[in-house]
Amino acid sequence: MTKSFSLKAMLITVVAIMAGVLANAQSKSISGTVKGEDGAPVPGVTVMIKGTTVGTSTGVDGKYSFTYTQNNPVLAVSCIGYEGQEVEIGGRSVIDFVLVEENTTLDETVVVGYAVGNKRTITGAVDRITEENMNTGYVSTAVDAIRGKVPGLVISSNGGNVQDNPTIRVRGTTSLSGGNTPLVIMDGVFGDVGMLFALSPDDIQEITVLKDASETAQYGSRGAAGVIVVTTKKGREGRQQIEYRGQFGISNPYKKLQVLNASEYRALNSGKFGGAGIDMGDDTYWMDWIMNDMVTQNNHNLSFTAGNAKSNMNASIGVRQRDNVVKNAGNTNYMARMSASQKGLNDRLTLEMNIMATLMDKDWIDTGIFTGAAAYNPTFPGHRNISTGLWDYDPNAETITHPGDYLDYIHKESVARVVASGRATYKIIDGLTASVFGSYSYTNRLNRNYFPHDVKSYRVARGEANNSTNLNTNGMASFQLSYNKTIGKHAISALALTEAQKYNYWYNYAKSTGFETDYFKYNNMQAGSTVKWGDVQSNATEYTLMSYLGRLNYMFDNRYVITLNARADGSSKLGANHKWGFFPSASLAWIVSNEGFMKNQRLFNNL
Repeated sequence: MTKSFSLKAMLITVVAIMAGVLANAQSKSISGTVKGEDGAPVPGVTVMIKGTTVGTSTGVDGKYSFTYTQNNPVLAVSCIGYEGQEVEIGGRSVIDFVLVEENTTLDETVVVGYAVGNKRTITGAVDRITEENMNTGYVSTAVDAIRGKVPGLVISSNGGNVQDNPTIRVRGTTSLSGGNTPLVIMDGVFGDVGMLFALSPDDIQEITVLKDASETAQYGSRGAAGVIVVTTKKGREGRQQIEYRGQFGISNPYKKLQVLNASEYRALNSGKFGGAGIDMGDDTYWMDWIMNDMVTQNNHNLSFTAGNAKSNMNASIGVRQRDNVVKNAGNTNYMARMSASQKGLNDRLTLEMNIMATLMDKDWIDTGIFTGAAAYNPTFPGHRNISTGLWDYDPNAETITHPGDYLDYIHKESVARVVASGRATYKIIDGLTASVFGSYSYTNRLNRNYFPHDVKSYRVARGEANNSTNLNTNGMASFQLSYNKTIGKHAISALALTEAQKYNYWYNYAKSTGFETDYFKYNNMQAGSTVKWGDVQSNATEYTLMSYLGRLNYMFDNRYVITLNARADGSSKLGANHKWGFFPSASLAWIVSNEGFMKNQRLFNNL
């Protein structure tokens, strides 16, 4: 009897405990609506139980709803551009939120050429794109990362050919005779858009675009077409990380040009043209014949980051491969980059170093291949004649090059680029710093072309081989004094700069014809029997540039801003009495939203 009572008591106790556990683990629901300060619903807001993965996102109507099992949890709400909120649920089943927009973006540091500032103090047209704001998805180049992100920055592809770099314009064409390509500056190093295309998008921290004369005047005439300032990633304090990013893509032409097939050609030829055209009895759709069955794209980037309170570093290696829609064409980019910084002398001295090396190998096809594919006789075979070993050419198409000839042409381009820079910055007194900067860039572009001796256009010359080399170097040194100080209602930012640059350019070209065999291609040009006058060329150019810059940015009471720039450039290219050019600019801004009569309005965040 005692044993039976004890067993029953134990069972009752276990059941009671289990019931308590089940009661505590019972699911509860929470729902609500998230709106902005204007009363409109905010979609895409993350609503989570703090410290867990339990939660959801608001829909287009700003509403959310989910279940949870935690006891007395804290509900956390977050959304880009808004201040986060946290609140204890406290047994409630419905909780609504009103989000407040962040104003921190107005005070974020923006690299404005040689100077730094924020959106409140900038009077010119400047746009900043951070890593978080860049395009996502399959992004193969730095240009793809910012495409469509900056008003007035037009990036247009050249006929959809992935072999060619897109054309970049800042606020359209600015000169009929001069250059219209914006100046590119990466970590203080002057370059061209080629440097931007060589950089991996995974290595970019932010890009600033200077669009009007108020800001581009810092760079004199070279900034007339706009300036793109690139800041690469650096190491971070207290963070050690190895990161791999990889992308793989497959693409195909969205639409192909529709032309006559062999049957339609024969019907038209025998009808309206009375059999004047030649019929070789084959059926070749040349547009398909010249294209790859599958176009692949690969991006791979491996980076290492480390840092502490005194030093940091960031290093990365990457490869980018892209096929073209046309056979025998595509490009591969290899990239390596490293940056490091070190503080010393009680944090008054900062030493910085950046180095980047890239190699691009490209096989390209003359775009005339599309004209040939669209117009060539579809009854001709897509292979060489078995008897002659040559392409069958249509005598009625003397002005159209056979698509097979284009595929037999060999066009190769290799571009090796090294960019290195270093900076030493010393804090003299509070607000006053002095910095010394030096950089060196090296670009070697090698082009190799070969045209076989048995294709129609080169039968008379019996083939042609040509090679060319373009070597560019650019060395720069500068000294800068910067002063930034806020005294009461007065905010002053000023700098003085002297800068010297030296450019060297060397070019050579050689061509030979008359080859008995295609075996050597462009690798043994002496195998060609003919070298004419003008087939061998070379030249070299050297010039220097000396510059002085003064800049003042003054803001009173967070309401009135004035920016003054004055730059003088002296070039060895110019005549003895006209070596110097002067490039001043001035701009004013009135921050109306900071006036007393605007304090109660909520329509404008910053006006």
